[in-house]
Order: sequence, then structure tokens, then C-alpha cells
Amino acid sequence: AAWAAAAQAAPVAVVGDVSGKGLIAAMRVSMILGVLGREDCTEPGGILRNLNEVLRNDGQPGFTTACSVRLESDGRYAIANAGHIAPYIDGREVETPPALPLGLAGEQQYQVVTGRLAAGQKLVLVSDGGVEARSAAGELFGFGRLDALSLQPAQQIAETARQFGQEDDI
Repeated sequence: AAWAAAAQAAPVAVVGDVSGKGLIAAMRVSMILGVLGREDCTEPGGILRNLNEVLRNDGQPGFTTACSVRLESDGRYAIANAGHIAPYIDGREVETPPALPLGLAGEQQYQVVTGRLAAGQKLVLVSDGGVEARSAAGELFGFGRLDALSLQPAQQIAETARQFGQEDDI
């Protein structure tokens, strides 16, 4: 189950995907959204670190991929990634350091990548529903097409994956 949250007071967004399906996955998403709603930290690595500790101690099996982005009004950004698909800026993947998904191991550090968007640049956060879309012939949409697809508006990204054979959330 994919999920996304945005902090009201801080310019921070978190996108993620929990492992599994059904009631257990839905309950985990609900818990994550509740935790993020009370999160005071606005530093992406700290947000993921805090969320990892909660998920490590919730007693449920599974893991969660997540990417946290803080975007300032002057274009500066900070990104931390926990095993999720990295964001794209103008059709190019932002290189983020490898890290374990949330809930697998305690005391994780999520390194932060920083930069600045130029006027008119677009930062896109995605889930695996697009790249894992499978055609009727069994062909995966794959990462090779994601660069060009990330240049499209969100509605077009979703529609392209749906038409290709999307089965998972986007």
C-alpha cells in the first residue's frame, strides 16, 4: 500500500510503500500517517530515523520503503531515502545513498542529499506501481521508461501505468 504525507507547518513531504496487502498493510499505513502527523522534526534523515524506530518496535512483520523531501521556497532541497525509488528532477534520477527500508534494523542513519532546484524545474516522487506495471504479454514497464515518464504531469504518469497494465498502487 503506497502512502504519502505532507507536513502542514514545514515544507516536508514523505512518500512510501509498505510491504504486503490487505488489512495489516492498511493498519501500518494508518499508524505511519499518525506518527508523521505528530512528527516535529523537519530534517528528512531525522524523520526517517524516527519513523524507523517506531516501525522497529511495533511488533508487526514487514518493512516500509520511504523517501522524505524538504523543499524550501528558494528551491533548496534535502532528500533522505530508505530503500524507496529515488525522486526525479526534470527526468533525471536524483542519486541517493543506499539504505535499508524502515522497520528492518534499529539505529539506522539516513544520509541526506541536498541541492537547489532552478526556476521551472520539477521534482517528482514516485512509487513502484508504475515501474512494476506489467503488460498482457508479461513485460514490465521497468525503470528504463521512468526517466521520460517522470517529465509528465501526475495524472499522465498514473494513466500511462494503468494503460500499460498497472496492478499496484501508484
